[in-house]
Amino acid sequence: KFVGCDTEGCEIYIVGLDGCRVQAQSAIESLAAILAVPSREFLIVETLGAIGWLAKFGGFLSRQLHFVKIGRPIVAHGIIRSYDLLCELVESVKKELSVIAAKDQETGNPDHRR
Repeated sequence: KFVGCDTEGCEIYIVGLDGCRVQAQSAIESLAAILAVPSREFLIVETLGAIGWLAKFGGFLSRQLHFVKIGRPIVAHGIIRSYDLLCELVESVKKELSVIAAKDQETGNPDHRR
């Protein structure tokens, strides 16, 4: 799902992986390769580590036990409580991207991650 653009104009999407992280990441990377999208044009960031136990518990209630009316508000509250960790994750990704850009500039290789 498209959620907007970052400060550099890059598009940001979210994908719920529902416990199939490895397979989903592989599928996304394979699709990008089939569509000839260079690996430097996208970055997959795992956000579940920045989400606290409360949001995970609410997600479990909603998805696994089908208690959506109970689980969804718990997820929302958990995500709000995790806001600072999510902001830290964003800053970490920005730093990682700036390091990659600096390496690209040093080496003259626009796709050194391959």
